[in-house]
Amino acid sequence: MNGLSVRRLATDAEWRSVAVGWDRLLRDSEAGSALQSHAFLDCWRRHLGQDREPFILAVFRGEALVAAAPLQLATRRIWGR
Repeated sequence: MNGLSVRRLATDAEWRSVAVGWDRLLRDSEAGSALQSHAFLDCWRRHLGQDREPFILAVFRGEALVAAAPLQLATRRIWGR
């Protein structure tokens, strides 16, 4: 897999550990915005995402973050189920 590894960032410490790499990827992206910054997403997650489980996937080449997908899992009741 060309030295790439995918990890799920499941803890606050793991999420915080990618802050510098996350913002570097954002700066290098032509489509990046301030709403995608690590600081904004962290604030949103702590204050508005409490009922959702973070499901953040990070792709590394060695120890360098090269891609990321900030996803979340949410349970929704539909028709009482």
